[in-house]
Amino acid sequence: MPRSVVVLLLALATLAGALAAPAPAARAAPLTVTLGFDDGYADQTRAADILGRAGMPATYFVISGFLDRPGRLTTAQALAMQAAGNEIGGHTVDHPFLSQQTTTQQRNEICADREALTAKGLVVRSLAYPHGDYSAETEQVAAACGYGSARTIAGIACGAGCVAAESLAPPDPFATRAYTTNETTTLQRLEGIVAAAEPGGGWVQFVFHHVCDQTEGCGPNTVTPATLSALVDWLAGERLAGRLQVRTTTQVLGGPLAAVVPAAAVAPVSLPNGSLEDGAGALPTCWTGTGFGTSTATFTRVPDARTGTRAVRIDMTAWTSGDRKLITTMDAGACAPRVAPGRRYTLRASYRSASAPRLLAYYRSTAGTWVFLGKSPALPDASAYRTATWTTPPMPADATAVSVGMLLDRIGSATVDDLGLVDAAFADLLPNGSLEADADRNGLSDCTQRTVLGTSTGTFARSTDTPHGGAWAETLSVISLTSGDRKVLSSFDPACAPPAIPGHPYLAGVWYRSDAAIRVVLYYRDAAGQWRFWAKSAPKPASAAWVPATLRSPPAPADATALATGLLLDGPGTAGVDDLSLADMG
Repeated sequence: MPRSVVVLLLALATLAGALAAPAPAARAAPLTVTLGFDDGYADQTRAADILGRAGMPATYFVISGFLDRPGRLTTAQALAMQAAGNEIGGHTVDHPFLSQQTTTQQRNEICADREALTAKGLVVRSLAYPHGDYSAETEQVAAACGYGSARTIAGIACGAGCVAAESLAPPDPFATRAYTTNETTTLQRLEGIVAAAEPGGGWVQFVFHHVCDQTEGCGPNTVTPATLSALVDWLAGERLAGRLQVRTTTQVLGGPLAAVVPAAAVAPVSLPNGSLEDGAGALPTCWTGTGFGTSTATFTRVPDARTGTRAVRIDMTAWTSGDRKLITTMDAGACAPRVAPGRRYTLRASYRSASAPRLLAYYRSTAGTWVFLGKSPALPDASAYRTATWTTPPMPADATAVSVGMLLDRIGSATVDDLGLVDAAFADLLPNGSLEADADRNGLSDCTQRTVLGTSTGTFARSTDTPHGGAWAETLSVISLTSGDRKVLSSFDPACAPPAIPGHPYLAGVWYRSDAAIRVVLYYRDAAGQWRFWAKSAPKPASAAWVPATLRSPPAPADATALATGLLLDGPGTAGVDDLSLADMG
């Protein structure tokens, strides 16, 4: 019987089953397969035809800047694919290596891509990273730009450290795993990957590029129409037998369609003179001492600074009501940072106090009036400088600028220094993730620790040997190991460990280079003050060049109060670590 007849009969059988009344005890197929086609090549219309005849959808990840170019899909073709039940995903504007770009460049590539595709009438929820290249910052940008998920190009059926299938509830929806094909990938290999995953269920994503015969000269990332047709025939048979289903990315992950987020809406904000160093007056330039209610207080510039030479101390000597606060000057834009409606912003400040200070924010409305937005819970006592962060509520629809700072609402004092403000989507909770600061010059980066678990020999050092960023990195080695591991972690010290919000997931990131596999690791402090191991990544491969690694956590436990992250070696080798980061993804 001709293949086309077989495919038609299978498609009709599937349609008939779909039209039949569902049985109450029916369950979904145990394995879900997604066929993804990257880069928006014109020959992918062949894939749409082949899959369409079998009643199977696919996800096509389109480079918006290449749409309508020779050899690429046209807008009309992409719209027709979407109308036929396929999904169109984003693949950036110009297909760069995202981890090598600045935050602004990544924002323009990812946000502007989704914005451009949406303007053409396409419904875009899913992103695929070009070259499978991303960092923790890239994941944050993708989420901030309104994408619901992002796909890599590896992690399935690739040996040690890989899985047979991704989870239907991926541990990191912004780094979902896949298997990438090329001209050497046989039909038997593809069928074998699916067959091996069927017993355990889950989600297998295949990544294809060109759909053409090798004689057409399409390049190495090619699947022939004959191989793709044979795969579809085989998948149709497995589907009919109830062993799998074929779905688009969004059909698997679900979730609402987020509003389009223009690149300008997630532009970096700048807090003028956050160091409090500038200005010859009684208070730093762009900062105001103010308050309300009945109290007596003074604001003094003091040399007791965390960094630089000057900080500001608030002394409250009498209090009946209200507060006294140091805030950015409420002006028309020279000092008050501009903000975007709907965005949340994270304020960071270093302080010393035993008087429960708080962080706070006001916003300026379109009418030009300043309105109180919110304040943090009381901050913990700190005899030495401690860094605190607080994330504002979403900016109201009429918000145009923000004023932030620190307040006292009781008798006592607080010294504040080194304030900063960022869009919450890009907030790094670690006070010295760059590893640059070493205030006591003890050869260990501030707010960093080196730990050994079990029995091993090895070394730790602070290194200037071509770090990823700045002037410093940390290195560690394992010479021999009987059990356990060696780690470079952010500090457990209360002055360094960022607070945890129970129920929130977190994204840990690190840049590394190594001659052995490494893992990213997370710890949390419980309500009793005990630090507990929380999660670790699958092994990340050795790399002679600096590369990023990430770990997205499950929701923080109900008793979590603080967090720490870092890198571990659990086998012989040497690793450099730099630019640790930790972000709240709740």
